[in-house]
Amino acid sequence: MYRRILLVLALAAGWLAAAAQGRVSLFEFEASVGYTHPIGRFVSDSRKPVRAFALEGRFNFRNHPLDLGLEYYFGKTPRAHAPLEWKARVMGYSVFLDYNFRRGTNFSPFAGCGVGLGVCKNVNGEAVGPEGHRFLLSPRLGVELFRHVRLTAFARFAGRSYNHIGLSLGIVLGGGRR
Repeated sequence: MYRRILLVLALAAGWLAAAAQGRVSLFEFEASVGYTHPIGRFVSDSRKPVRAFALEGRFNFRNHPLDLGLEYYFGKTPRAHAPLEWKARVMGYSVFLDYNFRRGTNFSPFAGCGVGLGVCKNVNGEAVGPEGHRFLLSPRLGVELFRHVRLTAFARFAGRSYNHIGLSLGIVLGGGRR
């Protein structure tokens, strides 16, 4: 009996939280640029940040604090394995699902995760890691400011030689209030 009451209360709380979200446009587009840093094996000693960019289209669910996005990502990350040094390139196509905590407000934190296909290649020299098409897992969290600027911390996991973390700044078009 108590479990049923708790389940009903949890569902009601979720519905109220979704209803408290601000209304935003159904579709939005984001272009972002950022920097990456390698994690895992073959981390380079060079501390120079390496640029990355992404393009993403998102669909905002009308009565839920969720959005579903399709992202194209391109990034490099410096790698080293004595005496070799190279850049590992990841080009990825991912589907993202984000939860927006205060959607439609001037300060809207979000957290999400994406899965997709990464095309991995070693550039600027011979490398140790394998190349090719790989499964890509991409968790992220950040904040959307004034409904048009997104600051995002992200990670890309595509295999030991290609894993990296990064920060990006994005401009959102079409994400304003409805």
